[in-house]
Amino acid sequence: MSKKSPKSPASVATIKQEEFDISTFLKGKTFLWFSLVLLVVFALILRSRLLDIPFERDEGGFAYMGYSLIHGTPLFTDYVDVKPPMIYILYGVFAFLFGESPAGIHSGLLLFNIGFAITFFWFLRKYYNSGIALLAALSFVLLSSSSNVFGFAAHATQLLIWPAIAGIWLSREAVVQENMKKMALAGLLLGLAFLVKQQALGFMLLAGFMVSFIALYPKPRWVYWLKSGAVLTFFAVLPYLVCLLWFWMTGALDNFWYWTYVWPSQFAATQTGNMEIFTMMYNMVSRDIEVVWYLGLAGVIAIWFSNMSVYEKVFPALLTIFGFLSLSIGFHYYPHYFVVFLPAVCLGFGLTMYTLGYWINKAGVYKNGAFGVVAVLAMIPLFMAFSPLKNYYFSEKKQNILRRVYGTNPFQESYIMGTKIQKMSKPGDSILVLGSEPQILFYAKLPSVSEHMHYYQLVDGGSQNDSLQNVLINKAEKSKPRFLVFSRVGYSWLNKNPESKLFTWINPFLQNNYNLIGVANPRPQQTAEYFWDKDASFDKMKEESLLLFERKN
Repeated sequence: MSKKSPKSPASVATIKQEEFDISTFLKGKTFLWFSLVLLVVFALILRSRLLDIPFERDEGGFAYMGYSLIHGTPLFTDYVDVKPPMIYILYGVFAFLFGESPAGIHSGLLLFNIGFAITFFWFLRKYYNSGIALLAALSFVLLSSSSNVFGFAAHATQLLIWPAIAGIWLSREAVVQENMKKMALAGLLLGLAFLVKQQALGFMLLAGFMVSFIALYPKPRWVYWLKSGAVLTFFAVLPYLVCLLWFWMTGALDNFWYWTYVWPSQFAATQTGNMEIFTMMYNMVSRDIEVVWYLGLAGVIAIWFSNMSVYEKVFPALLTIFGFLSLSIGFHYYPHYFVVFLPAVCLGFGLTMYTLGYWINKAGVYKNGAFGVVAVLAMIPLFMAFSPLKNYYFSEKKQNILRRVYGTNPFQESYIMGTKIQKMSKPGDSILVLGSEPQILFYAKLPSVSEHMHYYQLVDGGSQNDSLQNVLINKAEKSKPRFLVFSRVGYSWLNKNPESKLFTWINPFLQNNYNLIGVANPRPQQTAEYFWDKDASFDKMKEESLLLFERKN
């Protein structure tokens, strides 16, 4: 594979024409278009049937904030949440472009998934080769869409990695070409990724370390290193500075700062790194697809025993280290957090297969054909990973997917109840959802009395509990919304404050002002029970139920 003479040694090509490359069989542009079409079709096949799967609660909060935004409610004014603003803006854009529904939002996720796969492929194709690039991108499409990482849900981790990897690619291009415009654009993309979710910090640090390594090795360019680092840092921070300025101008800075920095910082301070939690979550994420994970992690080491340049050997190590750092921010290790680690795993998978072909070729076995043979053999572990998931992709019922992945969390039930409220509602109606089930707000399409998407902050035992609960109680008593939903689901509250005033207030408030008109009972491994109108009564509710009330006339 020929490449132009570079400005920096980082762009020197060390992979020869006998590379591990499926383009042994398909040449030039034919292989390029084959790869791009294959990635798009593969993503469509895996994700199309999952587009209309109901929201879980994180998605519900993003969707309602985004829906409210496109309908004229500025962020962090009437409603608050704990994520940076770009995730809500993206949800609003998806809803505007593709429809105000789970299918519309998940169409946006599909677009971002395809965008990442193509960008990842193009990036790796330039610095490695087409075979490595295609295997890495294909394995990412498969792993990132799997139920192991809640891949059907449009989590922030799924949406931040496209601008993040594009920023990393551009930062490398910029330092090789000494192009400050590209460096500035790289910084902006990384800064926008951070505005999707704070876990992009790991990718920002990766870009900085990569730029430093290329600028300083083997011959240090100190002045250029300082200049390029300053440009990258400034433009990476710029989107957040603009964000602060915007919220200051709109009068929402205090809300924004408290809910996206102060409270998350206080909460994170109570968490500690726990390897037992990491091990448990890793086992969940890699279950039935261990072969790709093991080959991927092995590739980060195996590539050091190949003929690649030191730059191409260092990059997978950096991607692994800082991918794990991104995964570990907050020390929660939820399955969907592992998405930020998948680029390292998937690149490593391609590198393992390349290294295998390199050593087979060097040993004289399948001379001039070893890399093509290994490229075909690489389909075996991908099929082994796909096979346990085929029912999930092609036949498993949506409600069964939600029950298998999330247990008795009432996400299918929220969709049924929320759409019922929407059909019953009239202009001027409002709603109060007590519990962290903001997806009901989105389905109901009604203004919420409460500013909160989630209620953990009201009952986490913190010093702010009493004041937040008093504000909520006062709003509810003043407005008496037509509809009130109360969630008895433990995960909807994670209550650490058994003396909460909120729970002693709610019963008399309901008895005096509301009639019970709906009961939804999630049941493990069974279809949920629903009781409506005259059939709804308190003796029908279970330990974990959604209760729907309507204001008395």
